[in-house]
Amino acid sequence: MLPMFLVLAFIYTACQTIKGLVLEKERRLKEVLRVVGVQNGSMWFCWFIENIVLLTLPCALISLMVKAVKIMPCMFLRSLTRSLPLYMTLAWIFSVALIVKGVVQEKEARLKEIVRMMGLKSSIYWLSWAISSILPLAVSAGLLTIILKYGKVLRYSDPSVIFVFLLVFCMATVMQCFFISVFFSRANLAAACGGLIYFLLYLPHVLCYAWRDVMSFGAKIATSLLSCVAFGYGCENFARYEEQGIGIQWSNIRVSPQENDRYSFVVSIFMMLFDALFYWIMTWYIENVFPGQYGIPKPWYFPFTSSYWCGTQVGSDAEPDLLNELEDLNGYLEKSPSGIKPGVCIRNLVKVYKTGNKLAVDGLSLDFYQDHITSFLGHNGAGKTTTMSILTGLFAPTSGTAYINGYDIRTDMDTIRKHLGMCPQHNVLFNDMTVEEHIYFYARLKGRSSKEVKMEIDQMINDVGLPHKRKDLAKNLSGGMQRKLSVAIAFVGGSNVVILDEPTAGVDPYARRGIWELLLKYKKGRTIILSTHHMDEADILGDRIAIISHGRVCCCGSSLFLKKKYGRGYYLTVARANQDQVNTQQFPSIKEYDKFSVDEGICSDSISSLDPPDVADLSRLVRRHVPEAEFLEVVGQELVYVLPYTGARNGSFASLFKELDLEKSTLGITSYGISDTSLEEIFLKVAKDTGVDVESHDKRETLEQKPRSSSRISGIQTISSVLDSKDENTVKNEVKVRFSSRVEGK
Repeated sequence: MLPMFLVLAFIYTACQTIKGLVLEKERRLKEVLRVVGVQNGSMWFCWFIENIVLLTLPCALISLMVKAVKIMPCMFLRSLTRSLPLYMTLAWIFSVALIVKGVVQEKEARLKEIVRMMGLKSSIYWLSWAISSILPLAVSAGLLTIILKYGKVLRYSDPSVIFVFLLVFCMATVMQCFFISVFFSRANLAAACGGLIYFLLYLPHVLCYAWRDVMSFGAKIATSLLSCVAFGYGCENFARYEEQGIGIQWSNIRVSPQENDRYSFVVSIFMMLFDALFYWIMTWYIENVFPGQYGIPKPWYFPFTSSYWCGTQVGSDAEPDLLNELEDLNGYLEKSPSGIKPGVCIRNLVKVYKTGNKLAVDGLSLDFYQDHITSFLGHNGAGKTTTMSILTGLFAPTSGTAYINGYDIRTDMDTIRKHLGMCPQHNVLFNDMTVEEHIYFYARLKGRSSKEVKMEIDQMINDVGLPHKRKDLAKNLSGGMQRKLSVAIAFVGGSNVVILDEPTAGVDPYARRGIWELLLKYKKGRTIILSTHHMDEADILGDRIAIISHGRVCCCGSSLFLKKKYGRGYYLTVARANQDQVNTQQFPSIKEYDKFSVDEGICSDSISSLDPPDVADLSRLVRRHVPEAEFLEVVGQELVYVLPYTGARNGSFASLFKELDLEKSTLGITSYGISDTSLEEIFLKVAKDTGVDVESHDKRETLEQKPRSSSRISGIQTISSVLDSKDENTVKNEVKVRFSSRVEGK
């Protein structure tokens, strides 16, 4: 017995030592240390000393315990009473560490909250962990039962009784692992401490055994709240029956082998079941009140609230005036569209990270409307992902709140998640599941019936363009196809609020267009929030565009609204002929007229008031038709003028273009084009105005209109006909129709 005892005692330490050595090799830490000059012998010596020191303490404890137990060959069964609980505790200590680590690792990697965002209930999540943890332990319990019975250790006992007893202990152990896991947020620390805590909870049994003659029935019941102690009492009972040559049977489990002792074998089983229930209730309560870094905590009295068990009515906690009013930010917030209901309302949202005391979101108030795609833009660190994480329940707000379909994120997140779709920055896919299995799984999480899911699978697979990959595993898909599948998952199950965090990041242009097509097709009836760093994508897809900086709203409105607010006007780009081919006018060299070019970098505040002498005729022609026109810059053979927006409405552009067509050869012009302010220029202007490189602001700085950048790359459209005057809505609708027609034509 002693060799077996020692092997079980050191099995956890041996596994941890091997894991540490292999982990250093896997992460290349060993090779890095060798590169910087650490000798191979020195590394092995350090590992040797470290593990010898760690093993010294358990060796000392084992020596004391062996001395105290005084194991004698003639007292085998009596020693079994004392040693079997210890054997079982040490045998499962590594399994306990793995279970605790696995649960905490999913919490640390945010996987737990991500699957809950997609509609997975907490009860189902914990049930899956319970089943996957109990089954391996049940197998080991069955093998141990066979060894004890047919190894002539428990000759007289019924093996079915022993198996049920060990199986109940497995259940209590798994629940104890869940209870331990809620106190940790780092997987490696949880693995190291979990096994130690599990072993320490066994030690009271040593004292209980020593004081067994003086302990009352009530004291034994109280100490049995520790499952290892209750297990020890059960081992004492069937060991004494073995000494009597009777063994534990179904007929005597209600009777104690000792006279005047009410603590029978069945009491031990019931106490372990009670312990399992107690551990689970504590796990459930602590997880809800103290969820850790990720998740929204509930109040301590949440079990006594009707909203937790029955839910809340839509908008029961929302104030109508708060939902319908939004602060006008000095004219940089476009008025809300009439007749459209906001699906997401953010009100005075604040998030301060405890680590570093960093203010990530600073009093954010914003509305996202149904049937709209809202492009949510901002520089790195502006607070986009934090805001999205708060909306999905990954982070709890420091103050303020948000309402999604009328439900408050602070109290009704479980209800919100039934209709919430999320596509995070990284694909949340299972490598060994096919495309259709992913859609089936997530649709079922949202509560769809099997019949509805089958119809949705066919429709969604065709819409994302993956019918030929229907049976392929996710790991065999290309990056663009995986991203399409991740976006499709966000829409399954009837999600009417969809949050997409950079859905086209890292995909090729063709895959991007496929995702665009999917978003445009499924935006009806949904509130879609899209974050992206592609300005063309935000401009084409976004019905409204919101730009934030340092956690505050800088501007929000349609693309045309923002261009009118931030842009100076249209940009007329004139391409001149090669100087060697121009005979009507001798132009100075490039070096001479380059000195007139004003190029002060992106978002420059200056526009040249001096026209180069070689373009005086062209400037006079432009200003004859558009008096407010300003010369901006000369880049190579191209001249750029700023034309005000009023020219498009009063017809002055038409006469200007007609005369330019007639005077091309005289002025030495080969072509010309006109373009509007790009969204990228607006983004750069807002970023500069709000101070991207500044750590934080105590007060909001007033946004000022500043001139357009002199360094730009614009798309030039050749004009050969008169531009008709159009209002903003007409232009916007035509852009949408043109893109939709291009997509449908593929």
